[in-house]
Amino acid sequence: MIQYTRPHGGIVIGKGGRYIKYLSQQMGCLITAKPAQPERKRFKPYFLIEGFNERSVFMATIRIQGLLMESMTKMEVKHLSEINDVGQQNQHLNLLISEKEETTKKTHTKLDQLAGAVYNIGQCLG
Repeated sequence: MIQYTRPHGGIVIGKGGRYIKYLSQQMGCLITAKPAQPERKRFKPYFLIEGFNERSVFMATIRIQGLLMESMTKMEVKHLSEINDVGQQNQHLNLLISEKEETTKKTHTKLDQLAGAVYNIGQCLG
């Protein structure tokens, strides 16, 4: 019995169950995808591997675990790439915010200068 989490079982099952049938034939044993069975304390879906030849069952187990590991590795690489992309977007947004803050400071400085000039003109006229 090999437990797995979704969506990783798909790599073993294949489209329409074709790959799991192929694996069963290739390995000479019966490989069945089973749903989670909480009433039997099996909280995750699992693959059941049955056969008369212990070596065939062992080899099928190794092959399925390898496929599941491949799927998990691909997903991890994808997630790391997404995290990197978000980090780069965050860096870009921080630069934009800094630029806007700098522009705002310059605008406030110019407004203060204009206000001072208007005040001085008012003092001269008044």
